Amino acid sequence: MKNVFLPRVETAAEVREAVKSGRFRYDGEAGDRGLAAPRARRWGLGENYIEASDEETLVGTTIETAEAVENIDAILDVPELGFVFIGPFDLSVSLGHPGEIEHPEVQDAVETVRSAAVEAGVTVGGLGFGMDDVNEKAESGYQILHVGSTTGAIESVVRGWLEDFEE
Repeated sequence: MKNVFLPRVETAAEVREAVKSGRFRYDGEAGDRGLAAPRARRWGLGENYIEASDEETLVGTTIETAEAVENIDAILDVPELGFVFIGPFDLSVSLGHPGEIEHPEVQDAVETVRSAAVEAGVTVGGLGFGMDDVNEKAESGYQILHVGSTTGAIESVVRGWLEDFEE
């Protein structure tokens, strides 16, 4: 599976162009990806390569602005959109509540996107903040969950080392 993950898109037209750019064929017409790989074409595998590559390419986008939330239904209608990933921190900034991901307006926007994606049958993803949150999100329809971060993991390990050193 090849994934293309697009940040900062706000309209269905932007998403449509991105999805089309990731495919050899898109919505019954030629995509924007160009010709099949030269080696595949040389071995007579161009047609199979095109089909297989398109099947294995998943294009998704982060929903992280107020405008994207307003346009979510149109975005979700884009053919062959693989997933939407909710970016609560950037969304909080866009909504005027920087870093306040629990703010009611931010939570309402997150829920708008989540419920619209689930209803449209488009995979929805987001950040998981601890196992309780991950489990709640999985139960509410999230299928992609980013749990933890390398920075957080490193911080935790180093903090443990420092605590051990101080003892």
